[in-house]
Amino acid sequence: MPFGTASARLRKNIMFHLAQKCAMTTCFRCARPIESAEEMSIEHKKNWLHSSEPSKLFFDIENIAFSHRDCNIKAGSQQLGRAKSTSGYKGVCAKRKSWRVVLSYKKQKFYSSVFHSPRDAALEYDRMAAQIIGKDAVTNKSLGLL
Repeated sequence: MPFGTASARLRKNIMFHLAQKCAMTTCFRCARPIESAEEMSIEHKKNWLHSSEPSKLFFDIENIAFSHRDCNIKAGSQQLGRAKSTSGYKGVCAKRKSWRVVLSYKKQKFYSSVFHSPRDAALEYDRMAAQIIGKDAVTNKSLGLL
């Protein structure tokens, strides 16, 4: 085994051991227990890349959380789509001088009325997502945007 690989595995095992001692092995995304170092991932609670102060948010210890590797990957792929939005919120797009909610689920699109602020539209998106998708819905609140 190459030294770099062995060193990375050792660091991950040490981190998992310390997280267990501090009772911090609950997934930030799904709230289920993280059972092993192999499934543990370290992530940022708030997206640092597109923030006004990216380096400050990146190194902020309070912005770090543990999650399952799969939960982290799933959240990351959903956040990629959010970066295209001019509103900065999931499911909210501009419509003339107002904001519209669009929810896509199982090859169907659901629309809501028009809002004057992107934040109000984001709140409506979260309400619709909870109603249509249920507890597994990825909302603006769960992404740390509200």
